[in-house]
Amino acid sequence: MSSKRRHAATSRVTRTVQLRSWSTHHAGCVSDSLLRLLRTPLSSILTMAVLAIALALPGGLYVLSQNMLSLSTHWDTDTQLTLYLTRDTSDEDGKALSEKLAKDARFAHAAFLSRDQALEEFRQMTAFQNALEHVAENPLPAVILLTPATALTTEQLAQMRQELLDKQEVELAQLDLEWIKRMRGIIEIIQRAILIVGIILAIAVVLVVGNTIRLEIENRRDEIIITKLFGATHAYIRRPFLYDGMWYGLMGGLLASLLIAAAMWLLSEPVFRLINLYQSNFTPVFPGVIFITAITLGGALLGYLGAWSAVSQHLYKIEPE
Repeated sequence: MSSKRRHAATSRVTRTVQLRSWSTHHAGCVSDSLLRLLRTPLSSILTMAVLAIALALPGGLYVLSQNMLSLSTHWDTDTQLTLYLTRDTSDEDGKALSEKLAKDARFAHAAFLSRDQALEEFRQMTAFQNALEHVAENPLPAVILLTPATALTTEQLAQMRQELLDKQEVELAQLDLEWIKRMRGIIEIIQRAILIVGIILAIAVVLVVGNTIRLEIENRRDEIIITKLFGATHAYIRRPFLYDGMWYGLMGGLLASLLIAAAMWLLSEPVFRLINLYQSNFTPVFPGVIFITAITLGGALLGYLGAWSAVSQHLYKIEPE
C-alpha cells in the first residue's frame, strides 16, 4: 500500500515538474521571440507595416460600410412623406386631417400648407415669380408634410404610403424610397466585396508571415540541428517560431488599428462639416474597443497560422546528418 502511495506521489511530482518546465519554456519563448524582433528593428517594422496595410484595408472598408449602412437607416427615419390633397379639399378639412395625423404615433411631426402657402413657398424657391403673376388661378394643391417616427422601417413606410393614399382627401402620396433601396443594394455588394478582399488579404498575411519565418528557419539551421542532436522534440523546436509569427501578426494588427483610427480622425472634420451643412443629426461610427481587439487578435491568429505553415513545411526537412 505504501509503495502505491509513493508511486502516486512520484507521478504527481513528475507531472508538476513537467507542467512547470512547459510553462517556463513557453514564457521564455514569448520573451525571446519579442527580443529577436527588437534586435532587427528595420526588417521587423517593414514586415509589420506590410501586415498592417493588408489588415487595415478590409478593416477600414468595413468601418466605411458600417457608416454607410447607419446613414441609410438614418435616412429611412428622416424620409418625409408628402401628401398632395385634392382640389376639392378645403383648408379646414386639410387642417383637420393634419391634426389627426399628428396624433398618430407613427408620425413625429405633421405640417399643413394651404394652397396659398404652397404657392408662396414655390414663388420663393423658383425663378418664375413674374410668370406666376399672370396665372389667374392657383394651380398648386394643399399639402401635408409628414415626418415618420424613428421606429419605422422602409417596408412600414411603403405600407403607410398606400394607407394614406386611400384617404379621400389625398390625391397623391409621395415617398421616394427607391434610391434608399438602391443604396442598400450597393452597400450589400460592397460588403460582399469587402469579405472577398478580406479573405484574399488574410491569405496574403499568412503567406508573408510564412515566408518571413521560412527565412528565419534557414538562418537558424545550425541551431536547429544542434538542438535536435540533444534530443529536442519538434514541438520544442517549433514553439519559438510560432511565437515569432504571433508577434508579427499582433503588432501588425495594432498598427492596422492605428492606421484606421488615424484615417477616421483625418476624415472626421470634413465629415462633420458636411453633416452640419445638411443639418443632420447623423453620428459617424468610429472603431471601438471590440473592433480594435478583433483586428489585433485576428492579426495574431493569422501570424500564428503563417508561422505554422512555414514550420510544417521546412522544419521537418532539417535533420542531423
